[in-house]
Amino acid sequence: GVGTEAHVFPWMIKTDAQIFPGNSGGALIDVEGRLVGINSGVRYSTPRGLALAVPGELATRMASEIQRYGRWRRPWLGVHLVDKPERNAYPSSRGLAVRRATARAVDAGLRVGDVIVSADGQVTDSARVIDYLVGRRAVGERVQLVIERGGNTIDLDYELVEPPDSPPGDRRMLGAENGLLDGVDIINFSPRRARRYGFSPWTSGVLVVAVRAGSVAESLGVRALDRLWRVDGRVLHNASATAAIPARVEIDIIRGGERLTLGAPEPVSAPTSEAIPRAIPGTISDSIPSATHERRAQDSAERNVNALKVRDNSTPEQ
Repeated sequence: GVGTEAHVFPWMIKTDAQIFPGNSGGALIDVEGRLVGINSGVRYSTPRGLALAVPGELATRMASEIQRYGRWRRPWLGVHLVDKPERNAYPSSRGLAVRRATARAVDAGLRVGDVIVSADGQVTDSARVIDYLVGRRAVGERVQLVIERGGNTIDLDYELVEPPDSPPGDRRMLGAENGLLDGVDIINFSPRRARRYGFSPWTSGVLVVAVRAGSVAESLGVRALDRLWRVDGRVLHNASATAAIPARVEIDIIRGGERLTLGAPEPVSAPTSEAIPRAIPGTISDSIPSATHERRAQDSAERNVNALKVRDNSTPEQ
């Protein structure tokens, strides 16, 4: 399948070969029958559709990693990179600034505020370039970085690592005692888990892994891969916090970069004698009260169940 452009395109061979649903996993070969890549999906937003394939070299490396470790160990620099805020303050006109760094990255020589100008001799003017260069390597291999710090240029021989898998996942299925979260299967984010599910490795908090069919959460519109942010106005930092915050009023989630609020259905008030005409027993009008009440209940449910209300466009930092 195809994920977001930011997560997939740096790794992919883009081709105009006609690839259709069901072709994923097949070989992409050249006119001489040599393996070029492994077909992975199609991006349909272009007029003819853009076919994507995992490069053969990377596919071979991934297969070797899976055979040896049971998974692909995707390498990581351990830093969060952003465009330089004030390019005139730096000797080079290109490069990416280090906004955040793990303790491992600091030990390896990087600092917050450093600007990575190039990697393995290639100018790093976008995060995609870094992703591609790092992605071609394996965990434990080294990349040659040129960085700027305080007006000085520094060469750094940097070892690539795998994103950490902490904090523990603490995966759990929530039940009726959790109110609106009944039926939600959740897990804590870690840098490694975040990448696995297609998020930035710097994403923190709680991820919805699955939603039980027929549950309260499903009726409200909660979906797999939603990020739980707040419950009844309280920020949810980890999965264990759900035990102390039974959701009774509303849930705030992050979905596709938007903050959405899922509210509890409004209670349906009982019919009053003034609202329901008095019926004569045994006549057709004898069924009017119950029919009127059921219609009101159905209207209320339709207004509330699956109601997603965008409160604003501000989202917590990923």
